[in-house]
Amino acid sequence: MVIQHKENDGLFGPGYNYILVLLLRTFGFPVSVNQPHDALRFGTTGYAILYVAAYIIVGIPIVYLELIIGQFTSRDCIDVWKIRKCLSHIGYFLVFWQILTYTYNHMAATFVTHYFLISFENPGPYYTCDWWSKSNCDILTRNYTLNKYCLRLRHMNLRMCHDLYTTMPEYQYFRSNILGPWNYLGISWRLSLASIFTCVFLFLSCFKRMQSLKWFLYPIIIYPIFGYAILMIGTLRQKGIMTKFKESIDFSFHVFLLEYKPVRVITQVIFSIGAGTGVFINLSSNAQFRLPCFTNAVVIVLVTATFNILTVLTFSMMTCPYAKEYGVPPRTILRLPISFIFEMVPTMLYEYDNKSFYNVVLFSCQAALGLSSSLVLTFSLTQFVFNRYPAANKYPSLICLAWVLVTFLSTMPLLGKFGYSVVMHAYAYIHGLSIFFVLLEYFVFVYWYGFDRLQQDVHFMLGTPPKTYIKICWALSGFVLTFAFFRDIYRSIRKGTINDKIGTGSLGVLLGMLLLVTITKLIIAAVRGRFNESVKLNSNWGPKSELLQRSRGMFTAQAMTKEYIYRKYHLQAGIAARQKRANVRIRTI
Repeated sequence: MVIQHKENDGLFGPGYNYILVLLLRTFGFPVSVNQPHDALRFGTTGYAILYVAAYIIVGIPIVYLELIIGQFTSRDCIDVWKIRKCLSHIGYFLVFWQILTYTYNHMAATFVTHYFLISFENPGPYYTCDWWSKSNCDILTRNYTLNKYCLRLRHMNLRMCHDLYTTMPEYQYFRSNILGPWNYLGISWRLSLASIFTCVFLFLSCFKRMQSLKWFLYPIIIYPIFGYAILMIGTLRQKGIMTKFKESIDFSFHVFLLEYKPVRVITQVIFSIGAGTGVFINLSSNAQFRLPCFTNAVVIVLVTATFNILTVLTFSMMTCPYAKEYGVPPRTILRLPISFIFEMVPTMLYEYDNKSFYNVVLFSCQAALGLSSSLVLTFSLTQFVFNRYPAANKYPSLICLAWVLVTFLSTMPLLGKFGYSVVMHAYAYIHGLSIFFVLLEYFVFVYWYGFDRLQQDVHFMLGTPPKTYIKICWALSGFVLTFAFFRDIYRSIRKGTINDKIGTGSLGVLLGMLLLVTITKLIIAAVRGRFNESVKLNSNWGPKSELLQRSRGMFTAQAMTKEYIYRKYHLQAGIAARQKRANVRIRTI
């Protein structure tokens, strides 16, 4: 019997459009910035291997589970949590988490887009001293000997070397011109232009939903891969590659064995694939009912892992020209307390031949990655509105226009020192919230729901049960993620910096509110004598389509009948075997 879903092709049409939209979520700043930075600090080759292993062991099962939840139920991230009444509020926290993620990503995309736009200037404004500079600007270039000695480890304790990085034009341009030194709400007009550019792009890609989005899918996915490949090839032609290559890649695993942190790898992988935000659930709820979830999950994660390795290797080799110029180890620049993409990367590219070209290539790739993340979050949140309010489907352009206007007006006051210091830094330290929501998904949809029932649902939807590797990963991942979550909190508390305190405090407030609402609902249900009803499985949870619900019931009944026949057959076979052994003993006597 062929079961028809709500539409022949779903919202996304052919399956490859669906995969590309999901890839928009996994292609972003964590893959191209956070993970390469960690790999450079803790040993490139070893961390690259750990990233691939974590993507396969942790990433694929998580993405697979979230795609199953949304695709099987055809419900968004609010409705799927109505599986039990005491947990129905979790979906609203997920929507808030998506909005916060979108705000952070739009701000980051605006900064990167600004750097992309100014990278066409030759030389780039971040390489020169101007009216925004201090009197000590660029003394590193004017005093080469001082620069060289201060970058060497044995001279780092000299008083003249303290805070010497603050004299770099790249640092002063970002801190003094872009963020502003005193006016916390002061915003550069160029940042405003970059924000307008980002909002216009979002409107053009979403004003007709999938009809307009599909024209941007291939370019925005393929271009960063192509751009980083060009950057890697160009890096191989720069000075210092032959002498510093092995040290930058850490082929000997020396740095990795001394400083590796596997928990950090797990956290970064979950953060990069966008798990625990509800985006995958929202998107998959609009897909065809029988799309192959496992194949889609494998393709998404492996493509993301491959791109991650490309960025890690590229950024590692980018340290070689700088190390060659000043005669220092490649990792020396990583010790400077400066931002990676806005200050450290331009400093490394300054030592390149044709640095203007490579600045354009790198920041254009970063702008594309930032726009892709903002695009998929915009599509997910607006589609959430269209699904819940069918009347809004008549005015997609108006809804999209209102969305980008609200985005522009609400984020403009944050594009200064205050927004960068509080919003972006705080978000970077509370991404552990995604791990917490992933843990809730494992607990509610795997452990509490039941392996057998989940396996039957997957078998009904896809025609085959989950593979053994996936079931083992589901069983073990919950414990691994629990350890990673609490270990990450412990490390943040132990470090004790202002950013760690802000991030840990914000995370504690959000988790406290979530726990408080849950306990309050349970207490109210207990007082009303409905405690069991509050915690038991919702009988209406499952496929939204009535036809699919009836078909699922028939499939479950057939599966139970087959299981009963199977067990009865084995019982009879066991009795016959025992009787046969008894007859053999009687004849022997």
